Amino acid sequence: MKGSKWQQHFFLQPGPKMMWQFDELGYDIDINFNGRIGRKPYAWGGGSLNYYNSSLRQNIYKTYQGILNVRNIIGPALLKSSQKSHQHTGDTRRLSYNTTGIDLVVIGNYALISKSVDPKFSQQGKWYNYFSGDSIDVTNVSAQITLKPGEWHIYTTKRLAEGQDGVIGIYDNPVTISPNPFKGSDLIKIRFDATKASPGNTAGLLGASKVYMHSGVILSSANNNVLTNIVGNNTDDGIGLMTKVADNLWEISITPAQYYNIAQGKEINKIGMYFRDGSNVNKGFGFRNSILYFDVQSDQPFVTISPANFNADTEITVTFNANQGNKELTDASKIYFHSGVGVVNTASPENSAWNKVVGNWGQDDGKGLMTKVPGQSDKWQIKLIPRAYYGLTGAEFPYWIAAVFRSADGGIKGTGTPGAFDNGFIANNLDFFLKNGGTVASEDIETQGFMVYPNPTSGEIQFKGISGTFTLQLFTLHGQNIYGCKVTNDSRINVQHLSPGVYIYNITQNDTIYAGKLVVI
Repeated sequence: MKGSKWQQHFFLQPGPKMMWQFDELGYDIDINFNGRIGRKPYAWGGGSLNYYNSSLRQNIYKTYQGILNVRNIIGPALLKSSQKSHQHTGDTRRLSYNTTGIDLVVIGNYALISKSVDPKFSQQGKWYNYFSGDSIDVTNVSAQITLKPGEWHIYTTKRLAEGQDGVIGIYDNPVTISPNPFKGSDLIKIRFDATKASPGNTAGLLGASKVYMHSGVILSSANNNVLTNIVGNNTDDGIGLMTKVADNLWEISITPAQYYNIAQGKEINKIGMYFRDGSNVNKGFGFRNSILYFDVQSDQPFVTISPANFNADTEITVTFNANQGNKELTDASKIYFHSGVGVVNTASPENSAWNKVVGNWGQDDGKGLMTKVPGQSDKWQIKLIPRAYYGLTGAEFPYWIAAVFRSADGGIKGTGTPGAFDNGFIANNLDFFLKNGGTVASEDIETQGFMVYPNPTSGEIQFKGISGTFTLQLFTLHGQNIYGCKVTNDSRINVQHLSPGVYIYNITQNDTIYAGKLVVI
């Protein structure tokens, strides 16, 4: 069937298939639970996940029930034969059907900020909002309609329902935190906008004379959003009292680790909060009267190698902090280090560093299995000697370690925002590349007083600015190791046997590697 997936999902798919897709009311069990094809928990019935007892899941059910009802009343035949003015792509989307019966317009905002959309109403006059039960009088069929993030509506030229109160909710976050993202050790400013808060079963906090933040932390993602280290006594005692900065706008500044009295060695996974007045009668919550939760970045590094400077025969420890980045592996029972090694000194190791890979993706076979760091939540490590672990030859040097950190079955991997960190970077494909800190790149060599000369050369090369014994390696630009030997500062190395061209040299002494280009003419 022609048309976008959005169009097909909303109105043109056969009914039984549509219901089959959504009859579990938003099933949230990972596909790898109990093995990828293993039995999953039932959504309803005895001993089930009790989805039918969840009001939010019932709203999902009623939403799709309503969409099907609109489609069935108008009829797939009329929708298919109608004049259409759809917008299938972009932050805002539109389905507009001009039929010989009931006309239909669906608009939605997929962006994270408010956006305006041209509804392309097929006619002037009264249009009815299916879920709210309200109506609008359309005089300009293309007048822009502004939608909040995630907001969407179904409009028809005939009233099809009296509305379903509360089924469709539009989220407007009443809290902003700056800076964001933030760490437990950061001083942050929390701003609460009472005009955007859900009031629960109270009168809300509009016009309140005092507002308190009642809050706590989640130290582990396994705690099922149960707050601990709570600050607030539900009395007018000044603990958690916010400062009024404008009508219905309140602020408080805190350093989370201090404010919640976090023990040394522990880290905050999330902070959670709601708001109240001085008498603890009226409240302010998040979406659908829920507590507001915000992720807290770890104060510990994402990935480290110790020692930072190493050679092929140095035992190194790679440590992964699952509480950093996007936190996919927090509270994991096992974490695997799927890795390769880069033996070419380059600033762009994305391709060359995935060499001599250790690990079998998706297999819980122990190859690359990490060990949990004692006393540290969500920190894992693995110890290895590069030569033995990756099978390096005598002349190969580990300039880079390429890595992915994954769950035992490979269904989940730990990721972060692409970009640099202290000892490497995260690539755009979310792979980690960890740099050997002992490398002195060619652009830094002059400041180190080191020199290979003459360069270019057609015969012998010598060395200046280094003493004692060291190792020389020569590579082609494609990373092929073509020469290696032990030399001293007074050595003369004959390279007449090399074809004219550009080569990469590595000079290794103790934990320092000098690298540059040698031109043979």
